[in-house]
Amino acid sequence: MKKYAKYLNFVISLIVIKIIFDIINRILICSNILKQKYFDIGLNITVPETTSYSTYCIFSLITTFPLIYLIFQLIAFRKISKKLEQNLIFDSESGTNLNSVANGFFYFILFASITKLFLGTYINYTNNQSTGRIGELIGIAMGESIFDTILFILPMLVITLFVKIIALLLMHGEVMKSENDLTI
Repeated sequence: MKKYAKYLNFVISLIVIKIIFDIINRILICSNILKQKYFDIGLNITVPETTSYSTYCIFSLITTFPLIYLIFQLIAFRKISKKLEQNLIFDSESGTNLNSVANGFFYFILFASITKLFLGTYINYTNNQSTGRIGELIGIAMGESIFDTILFILPMLVITLFVKIIALLLMHGEVMKSENDLTI
């Protein structure tokens, strides 16, 4: 158990470092320190090459907020995995903390999907703006954005559900452990 908990801590640390570097990269691009055109604004959203610099910076800032929230949730998850390293599996604090982290992941998914849906619809609409009527274009853009959003959040939702189930098992396991300690 200790070995896998160490691997989990290492992977979580790498993910946090990667997200921090992505945020720093966006800040450097928007502050005009890096003189490159960068089209990925986060959350698997890519802006077209015709997007203005200020629009890119605004979209980049909007998508940074869910990522900052995700960093805090991952740090909380890392604290829980540290307890797993110490073999403190079935205590009420771990179950409660893991449950709150799972709820935080749900909030991240909700916030990220709303952000991705609106920004994706806007970007898809501006890409196809000259080819038809406004109502049809908005419908097509929203349909593409909904599909992209579902593909983006589905794996995260499945992982979050597993984390939620594990949290409930830990809380139930703590109750069973305390009952078992009373019978001895």
